[in-house]
Amino acid sequence: VRRLDMAQWPLAVVGSAGGSIYLADLSLGISLVKAEGSHDAQGGDEEMLELMFGQYDGGGTIAVAVGGPNGRLAASCGREGGALAWKIGGGSSNNGGGARS
Repeated sequence: VRRLDMAQWPLAVVGSAGGSIYLADLSLGISLVKAEGSHDAQGGDEEMLELMFGQYDGGGTIAVAVGGPNGRLAASCGREGGALAWKIGGGSSNNGGGARS
């Protein structure tokens, strides 16, 4: 786990050092969406990244958030400089229950 946001309980969005994003319903104990490799694990110029994030940064996802109207949006950004947003749908575990923008 690299980043975590639980502001819209029971939803939680997690970003990994490998650049993957996970959305879970903690009250039910289930994974809703798994978006593997959403962000580059080690994107960018290594010297500049060390200056910005330090020697021990794990890479991948640098921020995640869940919110929006009725808590139905998730967002993330990665070291490569990209930002992604998902509209959270009613899909089942790991099947793309959110629409990526």
